Amino acid sequence: MTMTRVVTLAAVALGAGVFVSSVATAAPPACSNKSCSEEIAAGCAGLSGKARNMCRKSVIAQCNTGTCTCTGEPGLPDCTPTTTTPSTTTPSTTTSTTTSTTTTTWPQGTTTGITIQSGGLTRTYNVRIPPGYDGTVAVPLVLDLHGSGSSAQLQEAVSGFRTLADANGFIVAYPNGEFQQWNAGICCDPAASAGVDDVAFARDVVADIASKANIDPLRVYATGLSNGGGMAHRLACDAADVFAAAAPVAFPLALDPLTACQPVRPISVLHFAGLTDQIIPYDGGVATSPVTGQMFVVPSAQTSFAYWAATNACSDGPPNMIEDLGNGASCDTYTPCAAGVAVGLCSIHGTALNGHFLYANSDGVNVAQRAWDFMSAFMMVP
Repeated sequence: MTMTRVVTLAAVALGAGVFVSSVATAAPPACSNKSCSEEIAAGCAGLSGKARNMCRKSVIAQCNTGTCTCTGEPGLPDCTPTTTTPSTTTPSTTTSTTTSTTTTTWPQGTTTGITIQSGGLTRTYNVRIPPGYDGTVAVPLVLDLHGSGSSAQLQEAVSGFRTLADANGFIVAYPNGEFQQWNAGICCDPAASAGVDDVAFARDVVADIASKANIDPLRVYATGLSNGGGMAHRLACDAADVFAAAAPVAFPLALDPLTACQPVRPISVLHFAGLTDQIIPYDGGVATSPVTGQMFVVPSAQTSFAYWAATNACSDGPPNMIEDLGNGASCDTYTPCAAGVAVGLCSIHGTALNGHFLYANSDGVNVAQRAWDFMSAFMMVP
C-alpha cells in the first residue's frame, strides 16, 4: 500500500513543504467543570492501592498543564479551564463479556472487558464509542497502549484520547498487555522474555472491532505511553499493512538491532521524547524499569528519529521543518518522505513521573491533540 494525505486544517501542506501542526487549545481529559475528586472517581474506578494512587497522581498531573489548574493537594479543588471550555460529556462505562464470535452493537461511551483469543491466550481490551456514532459512516480507529505496569483503564484516564475521540467522532481501543507489559522488543519483561505476540494481538483487536463496528480500514492508528510507546513503534515496523501512522510517547524504537524494523511500506511516525526523562533517557543508554527492575539499553531519541527518517527515505541533512518551542524544546519534521509520509520528533520537558509522563509538560504541547493532528493527516490507499 502507498500513502495519501487527508487534506485538513492540520494536514501537511505539500506545496509549501511545511507541516502545519495545530497547537491545540483543547483541554486534557481531566479538564472539566467537575472537581478533581470527581475526575479521579470516573477515571480511576476499579483501581486500588498503588495503581489507584498512580492514576490519581496522573489525573492531577494531566490537569496541571496550563490549560487547567488542579492544585492545593490534598484538598482537590475544581479543575478550572483557563483558556477554552472543554467538553463536559460524562464518560459512561459498560462491562462486556463480548467475544469475537458474538456480533454486538456497543453503546456510546466506554465498554470494558471485551475478550478475544489471540496467540493461544485470552486477551482483553476496552473500547470507546464517541457520542453520535450510529455505524452508518466508517470512522477512524486509534489503538492507545498503556505503559508498563499500567492498564487500559488508566491509559484512557490519562492520555487525552478519550476527549479527542468524543470531539472528533473516532473510536479508541485500549488493549490490556499480558502481565501488564508489551513485547515491544527489548522491553518489557516478562512479556518480552516470554515472547508474547503483541503484534498479532493488535491485529486481532483491529479485526475484532472491524467485525462489530464500522471503522475505516484506511485510517487505523497506533499510539501509546512508555512501554506502550515502544509497542506503537513496533506496530509501525511490523504491522504497517494495518496501521496508517503511529505516534509513540516516551519511548524510542525498541528493536535490537534497529535494522530489525523493516515496514512493508513507508509509514508516518511522530515520536514524543522527554528531554529530562529519568526513566527512558533522551540520549539513550541504560534504562531501568521502575515497575519490574528490568535493565535494558535504549537508543537515543535522535537515533530513533534518524532511523525512521532513513527507513522512509526522507531527505538527507537536517529536518526541513523545525518548530522551536523555547527552552531547548522543539518539534522537528521530515516531510515529505517516500510515498508522501512524514517523520517527526517532538522533544519536550515532562513535568511528572521523573520527566517521563509527557502528557504533562512545560512546553505547552497537548500531546494527544498533536498526535491526532499528525496521524489523521495520513491514510492508506490500496
